[in-house]
Amino acid sequence: MKKIVPICLAILLVSCSPYKKIIVSMSEIQSKNWLGKSEEEVIIKLGPFKNKTIVENGYKLFFDYSTYRVPINIASSYSYTANVPNYNMVNNKGRLVSSSSSNTTTIRTTAGPLLEIVKERTLYFFFNKDKKVNYVYANGYPDSIRYELRKK
Repeated sequence: MKKIVPICLAILLVSCSPYKKIIVSMSEIQSKNWLGKSEEEVIIKLGPFKNKTIVENGYKLFFDYSTYRVPINIASSYSYTANVPNYNMVNNKGRLVSSSSSNTTTIRTTAGPLLEIVKERTLYFFFNKDKKVNYVYANGYPDSIRYELRKK
C-alpha cells in the first residue's frame, strides 16, 4: 500500500501539468522555411541533389545526407584480380590448340562495394510547375518538441 501512494501522486502531478506538449515534425519546419523558394536557391544552400523525378504536379529533388559504411566482409572483395590459365583453347575451326601456346586470361572485378546505411537522413523537395517549393519531406531528422502553457 505504501508503494502505491507515491506512484499515484507522480501520475497525478504529471497528468495535471500546466504545460502541454507540442510536437512539430521536421517536415513541417522545413516546409515552412522553404515554401515558395526557387530551385536555384535550394541548390545553392544544400548543394547538388542525388535524383530528380517528375511527379504529377511538377517534380521532386532528392537530397541524401545519410551516413554509410562498408561492411567488413565485403570490403576485402572490392577489387579482385585473378589470372586464370586457359588450357582448353579452341581455334576458329573448333580444334584444340596445343598446351604449349596456352594463354592466361585476366578477370577483373571492379564492382563497387555494397554500402550499409548507418543513419538515414534524406530530404525530398517537391516543386510545382513554376519551379517553386510546395513542401518538403524530411526523413530521419528529429522532431521538435516544445511545451506551452495550457489556456485557463
